[in-house]
Amino acid sequence: MIPKQIHGLPVHPLAVHAPIVLIPLAVLLAILFVIPRTRAWAALPMAIVAVAALLSVEVARISGYNFKAHFAALGGKGFSQSLIGRLIASHQSKANVLFYLMIVFAIVAVVVYLLWLRPQWSPVKAEFTGVLQYVACGVLVIGALVIAVQVYRVGEAGSKIVWNPDGTQSYNSSAVLTPR
Repeated sequence: MIPKQIHGLPVHPLAVHAPIVLIPLAVLLAILFVIPRTRAWAALPMAIVAVAALLSVEVARISGYNFKAHFAALGGKGFSQSLIGRLIASHQSKANVLFYLMIVFAIVAVVVYLLWLRPQWSPVKAEFTGVLQYVACGVLVIGALVIAVQVYRVGEAGSKIVWNPDGTQSYNSSAVLTPR
């Protein structure tokens, strides 16, 4: 059970920081795994971080449901049709896609690690070379790039809710830095 608050703060804005760190780290480790020179030391951390990133996305997702329920209770019956309600629904939809992509990526990362490890009990007796290596590494890199894009999309949608829900605020620094 995930608490709804920690020291009076909602858990969701706190919980999202773990996927923001762990997903790019998993992507980096997957890319380092593909490079033969760094494969040996990136292999186990890649698998562990991919699973940890998946778990962190689930914690953020559950806390997001709690946070949305809190806003819906405050907003009343028209909340889902309000601007914030629609933005939260969009953010939630993108986060759900990220969760399912992370399940696939974590499985791929662990399977690729196990294929590379080649334990004696493995049904795959082939060396991690040739076609097996190219296919495994290709799927790993494609998965890493997909989750990198999706975590950006989720974060952008979430930050829009907080910082610019109606799209009227300009954060263009040139307007501030230009002397008059």
